[in-house]
Amino acid sequence: MSQAFTVVGGGAAAVDQLLFVEGILGDGKGRILRHEVRFGGNIATALVAAARAGASCAFIGHLPEQGADMGLLDHLRSESVDVAHARTLPGTTPIRATVLVDQDGHRFIAYDDDTAIGLPQDVDLDLVRAARVLILDEYGLSGGVRAATAARAAGVAVVA
Repeated sequence: MSQAFTVVGGGAAAVDQLLFVEGILGDGKGRILRHEVRFGGNIATALVAAARAGASCAFIGHLPEQGADMGLLDHLRSESVDVAHARTLPGTTPIRATVLVDQDGHRFIAYDDDTAIGLPQDVDLDLVRAARVLILDEYGLSGGVRAATAARAAGVAVVA
Protein backbone atom coordinates (compact mmCIF):
# COMPACT_ATOMS: atom_id res chain seq x y z
CA MET A 1 0.00 0.00 0.00
CA SER A 2 1.28 3.46 -0.88
CA GLN A 3 1.77 6.17 1.72
CA ALA A 4 -1.49 7.93 2.51
CA PHE A 5 -1.73 11.71 2.14
CA THR A 6 -4.62 13.92 3.13
CA VAL A 7 -4.52 15.86 -0.16
CA VAL A 8 -3.02 14.81 -3.49
CA GLY A 9 -3.09 16.67 -6.75
CA GLY A 10 -1.48 17.36 -10.05
CA GLY A 11 -1.76 20.26 -12.44
CA ALA A 12 -0.34 23.73 -12.80
CA ALA A 13 2.92 24.52 -11.02
CA ALA A 14 4.50 27.77 -12.13
CA VAL A 15 7.37 30.15 -11.66
CA ASP A 16 6.05 33.70 -11.89
CA GLN A 17 8.21 36.72 -12.55
CA LEU A 18 6.34 39.79 -11.31
CA LEU A 19 7.25 43.20 -12.67
CA PHE A 20 5.70 46.09 -10.79
CA VAL A 21 5.62 49.04 -13.17
CA GLU A 22 5.18 52.79 -12.92
CA GLY A 23 2.02 54.07 -14.56
CA ILE A 24 -0.85 52.01 -15.88
CA LEU A 25 -0.74 49.13 -18.34
CA GLY A 26 -2.30 51.13 -21.17
CA ASP A 27 0.40 53.85 -21.03
CA GLY A 28 2.53 52.04 -23.60
CA LYS A 29 5.65 51.90 -21.45
CA GLY A 30 6.81 52.47 -17.90
CA ARG A 31 9.71 52.05 -15.54
CA ILE A 32 10.04 48.81 -13.59
CA LEU A 33 9.76 49.71 -9.91
CA ARG A 34 10.26 46.26 -8.41
CA HIS A 35 10.90 42.69 -9.56
CA GLU A 36 9.87 39.56 -7.65
CA VAL A 37 9.91 35.85 -8.34
CA ARG A 38 7.05 33.84 -6.87
CA PHE A 39 5.86 30.30 -7.21
CA GLY A 40 2.30 29.64 -8.27
CA GLY A 41 -0.01 27.57 -10.39
CA ASN A 42 -3.45 26.49 -9.21
CA ILE A 43 -2.52 23.05 -7.90
CA ALA A 44 0.88 23.94 -6.44
CA THR A 45 -0.67 26.92 -4.63
CA ALA A 46 -3.59 24.84 -3.31
CA LEU A 47 -1.25 22.12 -2.02
CA VAL A 48 0.94 24.70 -0.27
CA ALA A 49 -2.15 26.24 1.36
CA ALA A 50 -3.37 22.83 2.52
CA ALA A 51 0.09 21.93 3.88
CA ARG A 52 0.25 25.23 5.77
CA ALA A 53 -3.12 24.33 7.32
CA GLY A 54 -1.63 21.05 8.56
CA ALA A 55 -2.65 18.56 5.86
CA SER A 56 -0.16 16.04 4.50
CA CYS A 57 0.09 16.80 0.79
CA ALA A 58 1.66 15.29 -2.30
CA PHE A 59 2.06 16.63 -5.82
CA ILE A 60 1.43 13.58 -8.04
CA GLY A 61 1.43 15.18 -11.48
CA HIS A 62 4.20 16.36 -13.80
CA LEU A 63 6.93 18.55 -12.35
CA PRO A 64 10.20 19.73 -13.85
CA GLU A 65 13.37 17.89 -12.97
CA GLN A 66 15.77 19.40 -10.45
CA GLY A 67 17.94 21.96 -12.20
CA ALA A 68 15.29 22.93 -14.75
CA ASP A 69 12.78 23.90 -12.08
CA MET A 70 13.98 27.44 -11.25
CA GLY A 71 13.60 26.71 -7.51
CA LEU A 72 10.06 25.30 -7.72
CA LEU A 73 10.88 21.88 -6.24
CA ASP A 74 12.78 23.40 -3.31
CA HIS A 75 9.86 25.75 -2.71
CA LEU A 76 7.32 22.90 -2.61
CA ARG A 77 9.56 20.85 -0.32
CA SER A 78 10.11 23.84 2.00
CA GLU A 79 6.32 24.17 2.26
CA SER A 80 6.02 20.46 3.23
CA VAL A 81 4.53 19.32 -0.08
CA ASP A 82 5.84 15.84 -0.94
CA VAL A 83 7.18 15.72 -4.51
CA ALA A 84 8.57 12.18 -4.41
CA HIS A 85 5.58 10.83 -6.36
CA ALA A 86 5.67 13.51 -9.06
CA ARG A 87 6.54 12.57 -12.62
CA THR A 88 9.68 14.27 -13.87
CA LEU A 89 10.88 13.99 -17.44
CA PRO A 90 14.10 15.32 -18.97
CA GLY A 91 13.52 18.69 -20.55
CA THR A 92 10.34 19.40 -18.61
CA THR A 93 10.21 22.97 -17.37
CA PRO A 94 7.72 24.65 -15.06
CA ILE A 95 4.99 26.85 -16.44
CA ARG A 96 6.60 30.26 -16.70
CA ALA A 97 4.74 33.53 -16.42
CA THR A 98 5.66 37.17 -16.57
CA VAL A 99 3.14 39.26 -14.69
CA LEU A 100 2.99 43.01 -15.23
CA VAL A 101 1.39 44.83 -12.30
CA ASP A 102 0.62 48.53 -12.68
CA GLN A 103 0.35 51.21 -9.99
CA ASP A 104 -3.41 50.58 -9.64
CA GLY A 105 -2.89 46.85 -9.08
CA HIS A 106 -4.14 45.82 -12.53
CA ARG A 107 -2.17 42.98 -14.00
CA PHE A 108 -1.44 41.26 -17.26
CA ILE A 109 -0.16 37.68 -17.24
CA ALA A 110 1.86 36.37 -20.18
CA TYR A 111 2.54 32.65 -19.73
CA ASP A 112 4.25 29.73 -21.39
CA ASP A 113 2.66 26.39 -20.54
CA ASP A 114 4.20 24.41 -23.40
CA THR A 115 5.49 21.65 -21.11
CA ALA A 116 4.32 18.41 -19.51
CA ILE A 117 1.54 19.39 -17.08
CA GLY A 118 -1.22 17.67 -15.18
CA LEU A 119 -1.73 14.11 -14.12
CA PRO A 120 -0.11 11.46 -16.28
CA GLN A 121 -2.48 8.88 -17.73
CA ASP A 122 -0.81 6.18 -15.59
CA VAL A 123 -0.86 8.11 -12.28
CA ASP A 124 -0.61 5.86 -9.19
CA LEU A 125 -4.27 5.33 -8.31
CA ASP A 126 -3.35 3.80 -4.94
CA LEU A 127 -2.16 7.27 -3.85
CA VAL A 128 -5.44 8.74 -5.06
CA ARG A 129 -7.64 6.11 -3.38
CA ALA A 130 -5.78 6.48 -0.07
CA ALA A 131 -6.19 10.29 0.06
CA ARG A 132 -9.07 12.24 1.56
CA VAL A 133 -9.05 14.87 -1.21
CA LEU A 134 -7.92 14.92 -4.85
CA ILE A 135 -7.43 18.34 -6.43
CA LEU A 136 -7.28 18.86 -10.19
CA ASP A 137 -7.24 21.61 -12.77
CA GLU A 138 -7.76 21.62 -16.53
CA TYR A 139 -4.29 20.25 -17.33
CA GLY A 140 -3.79 16.52 -18.02
CA LEU A 141 -7.48 15.96 -18.55
CA SER A 142 -7.42 12.23 -19.39
CA GLY A 143 -5.23 11.42 -16.37
CA GLY A 144 -7.40 13.69 -14.25
CA VAL A 145 -10.63 12.00 -15.30
CA ARG A 146 -9.11 8.58 -14.60
CA ALA A 147 -7.94 9.75 -11.15
CA ALA A 148 -11.26 11.45 -10.34
CA THR A 149 -13.20 8.32 -11.28
CA ALA A 150 -11.02 6.19 -9.00
CA ALA A 151 -11.24 8.78 -6.23
CA ARG A 152 -15.03 8.97 -6.29
CA ALA A 153 -15.31 5.15 -6.33
CA ALA A 154 -13.14 5.11 -3.18
CA GLY A 155 -15.13 7.87 -1.45
CA VAL A 156 -12.39 10.48 -1.90
CA ALA A 157 -13.55 14.07 -2.35
CA VAL A 158 -12.63 15.62 -5.70
CA VAL A 159 -12.03 19.34 -6.10
CA ALA A 160 -11.60 20.60 -9.64
